[in-house]
Amino acid sequence: MPSATYIDPQGTSHTLDGDDGVSLMDLAVKNGVPGTYTVWLATDSSHCNPAGMLITNDQGNGNAHLDSAGTSGSYYVVLQDSNGQEAYASAPVDAN
Repeated sequence: MPSATYIDPQGTSHTLDGDDGVSLMDLAVKNGVPGTYTVWLATDSSHCNPAGMLITNDQGNGNAHLDSAGTSGSYYVVLQDSNGQEAYASAPVDAN
């Protein structure tokens, strides 16, 4: 069974268990620009796939849960705004 461990902003470690062949990812934006974003997962600058949507409220806070079949590896999470421009991008994130 694959698992992923992340550390929240307070420094607390959390481990999530998943099923084989399924990737789980939770995204959060805090104090961002209010709006709707397309979530993309990228392995590099030329291999980027749409993975879902994230909508923020008037304060710029929003969450998205991605649950899709995929493979383990290292991914960048990219948020694209409604004008098709990259608004946010993460450092590489490992998915098991």
